[in-house]
Amino acid sequence: MSRFITLTKPDDWHLHLRDGEMSRRVLPDSARRFARAIVMPNLPTPITTTELTRQYRQRISIANDVVSH
Repeated sequence: MSRFITLTKPDDWHLHLRDGEMSRRVLPDSARRFARAIVMPNLPTPITTTELTRQYRQRISIANDVVSH
């Protein structure tokens, strides 16, 4: 019986992607290391509405597309 567990791609349960250029710097490294993440939007302008959440998610998706190609 094995006494070790190897987590090849764990989840990040508290990831601060920030926004803009910082997001583009953090995303590639996080994507390489983690299978999934719970993103904590620690931004100068707090996310307080559903619409702001959608906009932030869109910016993350765009930044991810930029660094993926």
